[in-house]
Amino acid sequence: MERSSSTHYRQPLAQRGLGQQPTAELCEELRGIARQLNRIGVNLNQLARIANATGQLPCELPAALSYLENVLRRVDASSVEIGRLLR
Repeated sequence: MERSSSTHYRQPLAQRGLGQQPTAELCEELRGIARQLNRIGVNLNQLARIANATGQLPCELPAALSYLENVLRRVDASSVEIGRLLR
């Protein structure tokens, strides 16, 4: 019988002494980050379209870039946590 992909990826973590709880929480955090990055990408594409059409940078651009920086900090923090758990 073939293992599901979630079982496949959880197995090595369980062998390192990690429970499913931290792994599940980290996976949910990463899914949330992926959704936010997708939304940011859509917003940045819209702002780029406006800039290209008008020749001016939209006033919303600084806020969008600030939000992107915050999400990237979360990505960094999650990466550090995953690395710590995998040791």
